[in-house]
Amino acid sequence: MRAEDAQAFETELKRSETLSARTAELMKSNQPFADAFAPMLDEAPLERMESRLAYLLDNTPSAPIKRLFRLAAVR
Repeated sequence: MRAEDAQAFETELKRSETLSARTAELMKSNQPFADAFAPMLDEAPLERMESRLAYLLDNTPSAPIKRLFRLAAVR
């Protein structure tokens, strides 16, 4: 995990009770998750995935904007 991703996760972990509970539950397990997913992560098309994510973030209206459109449609 990159440093900025780790920081974003830590921030969300402190903010979200749901994420915190899920993470705590996963940490109780002794399953070899890293071993199970490492081959898939090694083969993941990171460049393509990051490009797609950037596109979606740039082209998806935020929730407040969506609410404004709904309000405008009602009036």
